[in-house]
Amino acid sequence: MLPLVQLDYRIGTDAAGRAGRHDGLSVTAAHLSGAGLTGKIGAVGLELSYDDGRTWHKAARGSDGRFRLDAPGKASFVSLRASAKDDAGNSVKQTVIRAFGLR
Repeated sequence: MLPLVQLDYRIGTDAAGRAGRHDGLSVTAAHLSGAGLTGKIGAVGLELSYDDGRTWHKAARGSDGRFRLDAPGKASFVSLRASAKDDAGNSVKQTVIRAFGLR
């Protein structure tokens, strides 16, 4: 099995797929179970955009360890740009434009 690094996102959304403007977001990275040639995964990096990827801002972590949204009042969506790598040189970079809406 290939040593691919996968990302998992967790945020509470309503039935319409919208989150609060200052909610917490968890991003974790892991290898597929049974993959060979893997290493220990380091910290996940996350940038957020509130203008469909025209500008990006490094996401800050709250006291609970989750990334915190800081959406301006005029924003309608959140775009994500995440990255992670392991100490064996495997990595992932993922951009999701309009990952979820804001209420």
